Amino acid sequence: MTRLIVHIGYPKCASTTLQEIVFPSILGERHFGIARHNGRRKDQWRFLYNILFPDGNLSTLPPELRLTGCQKSDDISAKSVNDPLDWLNDGALSKMLTPGAVNVFSAEQFLFPYRSQFRHNGGERLKRLFDDGSVTFTVLIIIRNQADLVTSYVAEKWHYLSQSRLITSPAELLSKAGKKHTEYIDNWDFSKTVETWENVFGEGSVKILLYEDLAYDSQKFYKELSKIIDCDEKSINESLKGGKEERKRKRYDKGYLIQQSMFDILNMYVPHLSEPCKKSPSPVLIDCINRIMKRIRIMDKKIPFLDKREKQDIRKMYSESNAELIKKGVSKECLIKYNYI
Repeated sequence: MTRLIVHIGYPKCASTTLQEIVFPSILGERHFGIARHNGRRKDQWRFLYNILFPDGNLSTLPPELRLTGCQKSDDISAKSVNDPLDWLNDGALSKMLTPGAVNVFSAEQFLFPYRSQFRHNGGERLKRLFDDGSVTFTVLIIIRNQADLVTSYVAEKWHYLSQSRLITSPAELLSKAGKKHTEYIDNWDFSKTVETWENVFGEGSVKILLYEDLAYDSQKFYKELSKIIDCDEKSINESLKGGKEERKRKRYDKGYLIQQSMFDILNMYVPHLSEPCKKSPSPVLIDCINRIMKRIRIMDKKIPFLDKREKQDIRKMYSESNAELIKKGVSKECLIKYNYI
């Protein structure tokens, strides 16, 4: 039986490391996703991505992304239906998989908000591609305790959040977040995510790994991941050598250090210098920047970690939902140890 592992994130949970390093290194042609060097497979991943996430008008698909067995582009353009899923011949996608082996489709975009909705329906679309029963699905979700997700999310999105002038620390994300960021917060309800995907692929189809195991007990993480993707632990360890260190975020003793350009700072505090409705900065703003000494054009912005009380408040928000993960095979001891409950 051909197996397809669907890796869906979460963002800030080593997703990029798995997508770009681990899966392509170990699985090679059996991996579908972004990789540093994946050649032809990149086109196939983009093809599959366009089918699962039809963002906008896809009445035609680029010829270079089309595979044998699919309708011709000119046939599609003559129709009014935009959904590429309806234009695939039977078995077209099955040819992309290695039969009788483990294949991985990795896309954290399943958990990105798009037009105020998370793309959980991508799972339903993926199942439709293999409705002949020739493929068994396993959904791989890697989670991280929500307090750390808040801090990491603010550090990652600081350039956008700071310009709103509402959020100056991770703690404020929960009380002052706008609609888009509130959706991210709601999506950190892991039990709800598991339930959504099990409704598509069946009870027990979701496997959960903890990001904290990778950070603090890596051999345990390698062992659990190796069972899912059917490889030995040593190969995972070898693929990650040198990878984790280069992706570490710059820190100081109480938080993260984020580099912020003088353009962002001036634009935030003197908004009238930017010409409205234009992507390019105004000549006045450019002149201001040019007058600033080169050595201070980039400044370090300190993003503090959450304090103990703030972490406790966040844990209370999610603890009941997190406790439901015990029924899904997650160790209660680990959930307590890593401050999920």
